[in-house]
Amino acid sequence: MAVNHSPGTLIYDDGPLPPFKRLVVLIPPADLDEIKLARRLRSMMVPYKTGILLLALVVREDEDPLARRRLTNLAAILHDPLYTVESKTISGNRWIGEIQEYLSPGDLLVCFSGHFTTWGLKSQPVGQTLVGKLPYPVVLLTSPAIKNIPSQALSRRILGWAISLVIILVFLGLDARIVQDAHGWIGTVLLGTAMLVEVGLIWSWNSRWN
Repeated sequence: MAVNHSPGTLIYDDGPLPPFKRLVVLIPPADLDEIKLARRLRSMMVPYKTGILLLALVVREDEDPLARRRLTNLAAILHDPLYTVESKTISGNRWIGEIQEYLSPGDLLVCFSGHFTTWGLKSQPVGQTLVGKLPYPVVLLTSPAIKNIPSQALSRRILGWAISLVIILVFLGLDARIVQDAHGWIGTVLLGTAMLVEVGLIWSWNSRWN
């Protein structure tokens, strides 16, 4: 039996679903068991709604062919004359910023347990992150549809943190020099400019690296 959930609610796999018009499935960069996943999504489409939208986030250009092939395979298995199945790859590095233009009122988001996104220097579950940021209910699938989700290598994450730390240390030294040598409004302007440049460099580095 369907029950009403307010927008932004996290719904676990074994819970009843709210009324919806379309399933929007966020496909992780992982090896999927398409048969099991398609069976689960079909069960969610009863009674039949208007359709399914499969979305994959592509961070690097070389990931696009694999993401498209994964979407094509899953869309072919899900094909049904009773509803539409669409798929699309999105270029970007964060679900939050890229997904909103593809959503419509009545959508129900579907995420996977174990699917993480990087926000700054931290990895966060995609489902829980979307619940806190977007006004749509999110279903978290915990079924064994995901065979493997590659996590960011520890060495790569350490290097990302190290570069950010180097930027902070360099600008700490610069700030100290400004405080020592510049006085009055000139010192204030230089210090404020240095802080803005520091924040901008750290943000830009984290965005590109992640």
